[in-house]
Amino acid sequence: LQIEWPEGRMIGIAKQRLPVDVSFESKKPLSFTATIEFLDEDGKRFPIPVSGIADNCTLTTEQFLAANDGCLTMDGADVNRPVMLPRQARYMAPPMAQLDQG
Repeated sequence: LQIEWPEGRMIGIAKQRLPVDVSFESKKPLSFTATIEFLDEDGKRFPIPVSGIADNCTLTTEQFLAANDGCLTMDGADVNRPVMLPRQARYMAPPMAQLDQG
């Protein structure tokens, strides 16, 4: 996983949100769900689930698609380009209990 901090790593009273870009690449078909933990200066943990896929198969993205039903559109007009989701949109991660059940 590659993690980028487009606005830096500091958060505080004046800045209550911290954008983080998480990306990955795989030459082989792969899907995963992991937890990224952020720590504050007091050692308090903030876990965030992250799901990723590298094969464009709706069977392996079913949980993500179900969690975001109604806010995703797929355009297959250009078959030479991969399906991309808008970077500025807010997406829901599948509930962890649902992921644990498979």
